[in-house]
Amino acid sequence: MKRVLLTTTAIVGLSAPAFAADPTAVSDQPYFHHSHPMTWSGSMSISLTNLAQKDRDDAVAKSQKKDFVYGDLFNTTSTLAAPAEETQVGHMSELDATAASLASQASDDAAHAIAHINTLTNLTAADFTALEDIVDDYFGGSYSEAYDVMAEVFGNTANAGSDRADLAADLKAFADAQDAGSEAVETTASINTTASLGVSMSAGDGWTASTSGTINLGGGSVSAGSVSLSNGMMTIAVGKSQHAAKAAVATVFGMDRSLNTNTADSSLSATLNLGGATVSVDNELNGDSLETTNQTVGIKGSYGTMSYGLGWESDGDLGFSIGTSLGGVGLTISRVNTGSTYSMGLGASVDLGGGMKLSATNAQNSDGLTDVKFDYDQLSLNAGGTAYAYSTATTSLGDALQSASVHKSISTVGLTYAGGGTSLGVTYHEKAGTSSAGDNLVASGSMALSPTITLTGSYNKSDALTTIGATGPLGSAGTVSAVMSSTGSSKITASFKF
Repeated sequence: MKRVLLTTTAIVGLSAPAFAADPTAVSDQPYFHHSHPMTWSGSMSISLTNLAQKDRDDAVAKSQKKDFVYGDLFNTTSTLAAPAEETQVGHMSELDATAASLASQASDDAAHAIAHINTLTNLTAADFTALEDIVDDYFGGSYSEAYDVMAEVFGNTANAGSDRADLAADLKAFADAQDAGSEAVETTASINTTASLGVSMSAGDGWTASTSGTINLGGGSVSAGSVSLSNGMMTIAVGKSQHAAKAAVATVFGMDRSLNTNTADSSLSATLNLGGATVSVDNELNGDSLETTNQTVGIKGSYGTMSYGLGWESDGDLGFSIGTSLGGVGLTISRVNTGSTYSMGLGASVDLGGGMKLSATNAQNSDGLTDVKFDYDQLSLNAGGTAYAYSTATTSLGDALQSASVHKSISTVGLTYAGGGTSLGVTYHEKAGTSSAGDNLVASGSMALSPTITLTGSYNKSDALTTIGATGPLGSAGTVSAVMSSTGSSKITASFKF
């Protein structure tokens, strides 16, 4: 009698080999030799979060102030009962209006915003794209999604092809962003459960494939992790990951110019491990298509006592870092060029012995750089308490959408200690940020009370934030942690791995 072997092939595109009748024993087949080809890993966390009422009120007030300025920009009335962003999106999705009339409304709103922006001395906008950058920089969140709705309507004059589906996707993104904003300011204690599951498959010829997924019960979402295929020397992956250029270049505090970061968009990446160096290339994806304007290359490695990193982006931006350590003294040099501007940094550390280390950094930025600054102090609640408005009769859009000059030079000095289960660190920042006026002091520490129980604490002068926390075991495969914060949210989390 003939025997039949059933195999599973739906693992990230890998195909199991086709075996003839009466195959050899499973343990002798190349894809299954010595060990099971598939391994699973997973984790689950349950968090109880509580936001302080004062912090909730501050966050809501800032959002309402932003809404008024957004309404002023696009000529849409803003009140606490009827926010401007919701009014605008409502106008852009009226069911009884024609596509042409909606496109005309979107064109009028954008034209008003561009004309308004171009009256300012610190900002200019020539078209929809430049206006989108301003909305993203100063407003972000659901306001960026509201702008995407308007931009989609502007282009849907004929309402043909996938226009309806594209607009529906933008409307859903707007609704999701609003939901996320509402959940972020809830003061009732909230419980959120997330679970992740990963699977990897090994082949006898050295190739492995892996993927993962996460279920967020609190957010009601399911998301996929990266899918990767590797033979030890080369790895190809698709998923959300940091850009190769950004990951390759080390920087110091105070450097204003930076290579592009990525946390939300999926990318196709390839990494080649050459022993002492790795070469990575990645390209952001727009659906199934490669975005040619978002390609980066990163090279990093070490040789003897020296480490190095080089990052290049398709728009011409470039960064590099070089570090060395000799006799307890470490030095790093970094530079990032973005167009005609740059930031460079120098870092040094000295091992003082006994677990003590002294470190210092200095960042130098090119002249004329500015940071985005939304000035909430320029707005106040009206006498009736129904809407925010500019604080005085002479206050206007330019007072809220400000540009702050970046400091030419920013230095830090820090001292750390580690030993006997205790770690402490104190760092003084000459400036709290690249364009902040005041200085800052940052401190953190941890103490192991036992092999499994640790106390932690931190302090940030600029943020007026103090935290106290503790972690400990929860059964044989779990941990429980608690963090209390002087501002923001306090949290208790139980985590399990299997």
